[in-house]
Order: sequence, then C-alpha cells, then structure tokens
Amino acid sequence: MKNNKKSIVNDNVIKILPLALILLIVPMIVFMRSVPVEGIADNFYSAKSANDFFSYYKTSWFIAFTVVSIFFALHYLFVKKIKVKSSFFFVPLLIYFLFVFLSSSFSEYHDVAFNGFIDRFEGFWTISCYIIVCLIAAHFITYDKDIKLLFGSLGICSLILCLLGLSQFFGFDFLQTNFMKHVMLPQKYENLISSLNFKFPEKYVYLTLFNPNYVGSFCALVLPICIVILLLSKNKYMKIISGSLSALLLANLIFSRSTTGYIGVFVALLCLVVLLRKRIFKYWLPVLALILCCTGVFTYLNYSYSGIITKELINLLPKKQASIGLVHGKYKNITDMTLNKNKMTIYMNSTPINVIFDTQDSTLSFLDNDGKAVNYRANPSNKNHLLFDQTNFIGLQLNINNSVLAISSPRTIYYVTIDDTGSFKFLNSGGNPVDIETAESFGFQGYETWASSRGYIWSRTIPLLKDTVLLGHGPDTYAIYFPQNDFKGKLITFSSPNTLVDKPHNMYLQMAINTGLVSLLAFLVFVLWYIINSFKLYFNPKNSDSFYYMAGSACLLSVIGFLVVGLANDSNINVSPIFWIILGIGFASNRLYMKEIH
Repeated sequence: MKNNKKSIVNDNVIKILPLALILLIVPMIVFMRSVPVEGIADNFYSAKSANDFFSYYKTSWFIAFTVVSIFFALHYLFVKKIKVKSSFFFVPLLIYFLFVFLSSSFSEYHDVAFNGFIDRFEGFWTISCYIIVCLIAAHFITYDKDIKLLFGSLGICSLILCLLGLSQFFGFDFLQTNFMKHVMLPQKYENLISSLNFKFPEKYVYLTLFNPNYVGSFCALVLPICIVILLLSKNKYMKIISGSLSALLLANLIFSRSTTGYIGVFVALLCLVVLLRKRIFKYWLPVLALILCCTGVFTYLNYSYSGIITKELINLLPKKQASIGLVHGKYKNITDMTLNKNKMTIYMNSTPINVIFDTQDSTLSFLDNDGKAVNYRANPSNKNHLLFDQTNFIGLQLNINNSVLAISSPRTIYYVTIDDTGSFKFLNSGGNPVDIETAESFGFQGYETWASSRGYIWSRTIPLLKDTVLLGHGPDTYAIYFPQNDFKGKLITFSSPNTLVDKPHNMYLQMAINTGLVSLLAFLVFVLWYIINSFKLYFNPKNSDSFYYMAGSACLLSVIGFLVVGLANDSNINVSPIFWIILGIGFASNRLYMKEIH
C-alpha cells in the first residue's frame, strides 16, 4: 500500500513538472538570437536583422515546455484514465481564446499575428500557451505537493534573479561579465563581446526581464505569495525562507524604480490586510514590527539614494508639460514640421522657416514667414553642413548628403529625403520615405510626457479602439497600427520623431487593439470571476489552517497585484507565463479547498 501511494504521488509530480520548469527556467533565459527583419517589420527597422537577447528564446522554450505539458496531460487523461472535471468558470477563457484565434486568422499580417513582433514574440502561439498552462495547472493539480513544487520552482528562480538584481544595483552586473557574455552569445558572434552592453541607466535593476518595468510586474506577482507564506505557514524554516525572499524582492522592486510595481504591490497588500485581517489582528505585535522594519528600510533607502522612491511617485502625479523654450538659454528647438511637395516648413519654437527645393536647378532656398531670405553659413570644414545663427532659428542645422537632409537642433535629429518628383519625404525609423501624419488623439493634451510618455501613447491608442470592437488586428500587431508617423506628437514627447512605439504600456489596451474589445471583455470576466469567487472562499474561511487556504490566498493576491500593474505595463513573455500559471494554481487551490471543507 505504501509503495502504491508513493507511485501515485510521484506520477502526479511528474505530471506538472513542465510547468515547474517554466517557472524555474524561462524567466532566466538570456541568449542572443539574430532575428531577420522581414515583411512589415522592414518598415520600422533600418537594419537587416535585430539582435534579441531577452524574448526570442524565452518564447521558444516556453512553447516547448507547454507542448511537453500537453503530452503529459493527454497521457494522464487517456492512459492513466484520470478524470478531470471542468467548470463553467472557464467559459469566458475559451471565448477569449476564440477571439484571439479569429483576430489572428483574419489579420492582415499573419506572420506577426501568429509568431509575434520583433523584441516581443507574443503572437497567437504564445497566447495559446498562456491559456493552456493555465488550464493544465487548474485541472491537473491534485495534491499539495504539486503546488509546493511549483511555488518552490518559482522561489528558486526568484532568489537567483534577486541576487542578480543586487549585483546590478551595486555596480557589478553579472550579465555584463566576460563569462556571461560568452554564455549569452552564440560562438559565431563572440566578436561582439567587447561591444556588448545592455544600456540601462545606472543603478536600475532589470534582472533578466528586459525592462525595469517588468521587474515591477515580477515582484507584484511573487512578493504577495512570499508574504502570505510568511504570515500563514506553520513551518519555521518556510517562514525564514519566505521572509528572506520577501526582503530581497522588496529591495529589487525599489531598485527597479517601477512606480507601477510599487502601486501593484501596495494594492495587493491592502487586499492582504482585508483578507487576513483576523490573523493580522491576532498577531498584531509581530505584524507591527514587520511594518516598522519595512518603513525603516524604505526611509533609509530613499534617503541614501536621493529619493529613489519618492521621486518615482512624484513623477506619477499629473503635471502639465511646460512649453519648450531655449536650450541652455541660447538655442531654440524644433517643435514641428510640415511637408508639402517641394516645400518643407520647420518650426523653431513655433517660428516657421520655409525650405524650398527648386526642381529646375536642384537648389535649396530658405525663407522666413514673410518670404524674405534667411541667412545661413556653411561649416568651414564641410560646405554641405549649414548653420543658422539668426535669432529666430538659432540652433537649427542642416547636413546635406545627396538627396538626404539631416535636420537637427540641440534636442533632436531626424532625416528628410527628396524623392524623384522633387517632393520632401520624412524618413521613418526604418529609413523609408513616408508622409507626416497628424494622429487623432483623445485626452492628455499637455500631459503627453506624463508617466514616462504614457499620456501620449494612450491618447493616440484610444482612438484606434473604434476599429477593433469585434476583432482586433491580430496579436502583437500594435506597432503596425499605431500612428508611427505622428511627427509633432513624437517630437514633443520623445524629442525624437523616429521613436518606435511597439506597445501601449497598458495590458488592457494591448488586448483591445490586438485581439479586440470582445476578447478583453471575456478576459476581464474570467479574472474578475476568479477574484470574486476567491474572496468569497477566503474572506470568512471555514478552515484557515488549510494549506489550500494559504496557497489560494497567495495566488489571489498575486493575480490582483499583476492586474493592477497591467494598467501601466504590457503583457510580455518575460513575466506573463508566471501570471497564467499562478492563475491556474489559484483555480486549483480553490477547487481543492472547497473539496476539503465540504
């Protein structure tokens, strides 16, 4: 009997092993892949290939582990004859999947919709794997040991990443060592070792997650789980481990400077107080000591590192953008440009200078708004480099290289070409001649730079929703449909009109544009249904000593933290697989807890 019981438990652990490997391995993958720039992507990239370190192989291994997980699940269904009982709770998830599939199938850009955009790779196959791992976790977790294995895998991954984050913050980035460069680069690219540098600001933590903002998403997922285990576990060793990991995660969250991460964790902790209020009141003294310790750490770090926390929170406050003035008290800025056949008008702090191309003798003339010639001088060392010293246009420079004009001021540089008809065309980020557009906008006027330019991005994204009510344009096609040639908007916001906007910095807008408003509604119904049902289970628990009560509460708070962060962060392959597996664990914990108390 003992041997038979052991066999069942071992089989069960093997069954969810691929999910454990996703949690343990996928977030840490960093390896270079030279991705060919083909098809529609050629419109946005000037190079023939893009070097990807953080997304391509994460996607590949995530899909591979998911496929293995599917085979394991089928084996247990049809060979081991394990009975799986599903629930109507998953109907909205299946509706979401249906509209993801339809949006992909009817997309104008099938390759991007199914395989994903460069640097992201979150196409149909990836989203399908999100849904599959959630369903497998929800239905095939049957023992507490399953959840312990998954939490343990995530914990080990988190520990390694947190230690890496500390090395990044204190100036010794392990990823930038020669050893790791050798590991991350394929052998044929080892000549890049000396030039390889991930250009993140000093004292910012990015781990292996591509972006400090994604560190905020990661911490919002994992930190609530650790804190719940710290408060509810009866095992003193687990308390020590979860407490230590909580401190490391908190430090990395602070060092990432992800304001959305701060808010996501804060909301999750507020919900924790509501959910575990009885336990907190019962042990109020150690909880108070913990709060005081955290407050002390926050205060110390904020003071020691020049307001590392308060500065990020203050920057989140709405603040109207100041008018662009003189740079260094002398030079003016380019604030807009219009193109009309052979006439280009450049605005220097709203003062226009007209550049006229004479198609007969192929010469340029420069006129002010009254039609008078504007004086300029040529650089002595380069006669094609024109400098403008007149007060209204001081700081403007033109560098002429055959039919291409490099136009610059102290804040920006961009390129314009003259086509075969003698007309001016703007050169976009891919080096392609295009017409300038004025994008339709909604709100945020004067607040374009708010929240790290989210004001601008959201204001240009919201008008796109009218075209994606039923079906979206296809997963990961957002960059294709965003008004990338909105010259003035990008110039005001980024100081560079060639900045590529490839994500909306909002998971919900991302879904609405890529897979449609119906798919977004289905997703929201699914997760809100889960949250409401979980709160009903755990708000007045019948058995607060149950392991599944602890696991279910932890997953609930983790999901809430991630969804809050999703208001200003995108879904991405670096973090989203963790979210979907935790969501599945949450459903499994609810099912097992209900079975236990009835």
